[in-house]
Amino acid sequence: AGPEGFVKNFNQDLSRLERNVSAYLPQKKVQYLFGGLGKLITTIMINTLPKLRLRKFNTKGTMKMRRNIFALQQNITNIINVLTATSMGDGKISSKLNNEAHFNAVRSYFDLLNLSEKAFLAFVYDNADLFELRQYEAILGTETPKKPKLKSATNLKNLKTMISERLS
Repeated sequence: AGPEGFVKNFNQDLSRLERNVSAYLPQKKVQYLFGGLGKLITTIMINTLPKLRLRKFNTKGTMKMRRNIFALQQNITNIINVLTATSMGDGKISSKLNNEAHFNAVRSYFDLLNLSEKAFLAFVYDNADLFELRQYEAILGTETPKKPKLKSATNLKNLKTMISERLS
């Protein structure tokens, strides 16, 4: 199975936008417009989880997120490749590497949903600076098959304290 319909539609819109804008603007300006798109999209994806009212993912949901992320990454990489096909220099490599790093980060973030509470805490302890406290809290507050949502306010407070101490 591929990405969800809205991701396919968004990818089509992005490709159409790139083609239309390229007809009217110089290549450097189009590169500028689309160069930070990967970072923008991945930042939105990571920062959306804390704002969801009902945070519950099953195994199929996390797999679907991975497919959506991959489809977005593939499309944005293709757009960047088209834009930089005639360019020389390190800009093409730099854009690709930055894009890859941003999508790897969002993929890693949603992979945290598949960890048990104990494995999640071990990850946070070792990688506290990868994400912000509120982003880690969102993972903690999301119910998954391996990690039921924490019902005890005391347990949640203790976990938040550990994350806060590790981040500071």
